[in-house]
Order: sequence, then structure tokens, then C-alpha cells
Amino acid sequence: MFYRNDDFWNDKGADFISSYLNMLKIKASRDEIFELIAEKEYLDPEIANDFGEVVINYIKAWNFVREIIIKIKAFEKKYARRMDTLILEEFIGIYSCMDPSKKYLYMFEGETQESLQFLSKIERIISKMTIVETFDSLLEYLLAAAYDLTLDNCLGDITFRFFFWLVETALISRGFGPAIFQEGIELEEIWKLHFEILKFAKQNNAKNFSLCPEFRTLVTMFKDKVENFNFNDRKKYE
Repeated sequence: MFYRNDDFWNDKGADFISSYLNMLKIKASRDEIFELIAEKEYLDPEIANDFGEVVINYIKAWNFVREIIIKIKAFEKKYARRMDTLILEEFIGIYSCMDPSKKYLYMFEGETQESLQFLSKIERIISKMTIVETFDSLLEYLLAAAYDLTLDNCLGDITFRFFFWLVETALISRGFGPAIFQEGIELEEIWKLHFEILKFAKQNNAKNFSLCPEFRTLVTMFKDKVENFNFNDRKKYE
């Protein structure tokens, strides 16, 4: 499977991180990010200083994604079933990379009612994922769950970005592959759709995102990108 190949994590990590940073209006070289990942140069403090905390943190977040996949596959091999529990340490790792201030770290600690509700919601999503079989159904479910949690604003301004990464993680873990948007026009379209989806949900006081045309468009965009990976790239990693 492609996720066992180091080249996948180096190549697609560079693609994903560089495109993601571009979506955040942060200039980053795909080739330089590739070298940082492939040669593990991001772990060298002197080299890391040349690229800045933001770039290095997102490379670290990508490594946490890989660690989640490793744990999921180890669980599946041992128990012959899909993993239905929260991998909290790596989730906290991804969050901390996105928000070095760790303002909402308490949400992962389960010490308040708000935190317990947040963790319970994620656990229910993970549990439901285990019985969703088809790619189309899983993708729509994951994106709807991401927006459901985004409306709760449980992690402040980075809520959607955090769950955006977890959607990618889930798609990789199920063997479908990542959705990577590299064209500037695509990145702009995603943000436009994002705000329209939130606007729809708030105006209609509803979380049935399938009724939102912009949500349907976003699902299609993700689907096309995953299918593009499977058609053009998958074989070279297997």
C-alpha cells in the first residue's frame, strides 16, 4: 500500500504542505520542503531557523499524520478490525503545531464539560467512520463532520484547518489517498466555498450540509483530487 512507502510521505508531504501554506498566503518552496522532509533537515535547529517556525511546524504536523497511520495499521493488523478509538497524543501534536500558543489545549484534556463534549464528539465521528464503507460516503461524512465541529468553533480560528488535516489523515488511512490542491485558483475557490458553507449553515440554522450547493461542490473537488492521485500517482508508491 502506498502509505508504507517513504517516497509517498516525502513527495506528497511536500506537495500538501506547500499547497496548504500557499492557501494561508505563506510563501514556501515545494522543493525546499521536500528536502526538509526527505533528509529530516527540519529536525536540525540551525536549518529550521532559516525557514521559520510556521513551515517547520507544518512539517512536524505531517509527521504526526504519518504516526497516526502507523498506529491505525498496527491496530488493524493486531485486531483484524478498524480502529475506533481516539489517538489523542498525535491529535494534540497536530493541534500544537498549528497553534504554538496552545490556547485550546485544554479541549483535549477532558477536564471540563466543554472538553468532554468535544472529545466525545470526535470519538463518535471516529466510531461512525468504521462502518462507512464507500469512498463517496466517507468523504461526504468527513467533510460534514469537519464543518459541524467548525460551527462549534471549538478550537477558535484554526478549527476548520485542524479538521481539514484530519480529513486528509482519514482518507490516507482508509487507503483512498490525499486530496492535494496545488493550483492557486483552486485554493481561492476552496476559501470562497468555505465561507459560503458556513454562511449557509448559520442562515438556515441547519447542519444538513448536503442541502448546500457549495458543500456539494467542495465534496466534488476533494473527490476529483483523490481520484487524480489514484489515477496518476498511486502506482509509483506501491
